[in-house]
Amino acid sequence: TDTIALSRAWSLVLSGRYNWARIATRDESGEAPAIDGTSTYRRFNPAAGATWTSEGGTNVFGGVSQGMRVPSPVELTCADPDAPCTLPNIFVADPPLAPVKATTYELGVRGRPSSGTFYSAALYRTDLADDIQFVSAGGGAVNAGYFRNVGDTRRQGLELTGGAAIGP
Repeated sequence: TDTIALSRAWSLVLSGRYNWARIATRDESGEAPAIDGTSTYRRFNPAAGATWTSEGGTNVFGGVSQGMRVPSPVELTCADPDAPCTLPNIFVADPPLAPVKATTYELGVRGRPSSGTFYSAALYRTDLADDIQFVSAGGGAVNAGYFRNVGDTRRQGLELTGGAAIGP
């Protein structure tokens, strides 16, 4: 990561992170070899942002970043639509799942208008690719299903924070 001061008021932040994850499930007992499986995930996740700070200290910020979430062992071992499972239950080596990839956009403002007071407001939007959800197996099975990549989903919202010191 690096922060570059473009002027007294403007800063640019650039960063990158390489994620490497290996998830292995192994049968230590020798009684359930179907548990054995390994999944490996690799991804470079960049981020960039900018801030502007006024003479009075108000800070306006914005940025975009990418990230990745690898499937958990329970998601990886319950991913076969032909062999649904109930949760939580058994670990077996099922078909691989793609990692969830996220791109987040954020824009906000923060400041300290007087001694002991502060505020912050930010809008965010995260677009997920290859999100993972538990899908019902159907066919009358109660609480049975499997995890699968379901495509694109979105999380977005507004965060508001404020506070003030009362007394010493």
